[in-house]
Amino acid sequence: DKCSDPQAYTNRSASHYNLQAFPDAKEDALKALELDDSSAEAHVRAGMACVGLKEFASAIEHFDRALALEPSDRTQALKDSATVDAVHSHKTEGWPVSIKEIEGCGRGLVTEKRLKASDLIFVDYALCSVRDLR
Repeated sequence: DKCSDPQAYTNRSASHYNLQAFPDAKEDALKALELDDSSAEAHVRAGMACVGLKEFASAIEHFDRALALEPSDRTQALKDSATVDAVHSHKTEGWPVSIKEIEGCGRGLVTEKRLKASDLIFVDYALCSVRDLR
């Protein structure tokens, strides 16, 4: 493509996304960012495409960049959703862990197991602070 208008690529990225053509959506969003890295909308489009591709870490990076450029509740909600999707995508079979709604906190990673100070828990992104809810 020889187009030099980043908005055209951003718009086409949205069209690809709506057709669930996530690789094409990501490619167009990245082309838009090559032309204008300060476009919050292009970062959001790239993040959405990455979620479709299950590339959650990249999605969250794009949402963070979009939030730094232009804070919005919509982008924050997309980032929060991608973070939860990232946690859900990890296999928890055999682990005493689940994601639940916690009154006054939102969604959280919950375990019924009593953890010791020496136990390690690895997460890609913190969902909220660690609390003992008993």
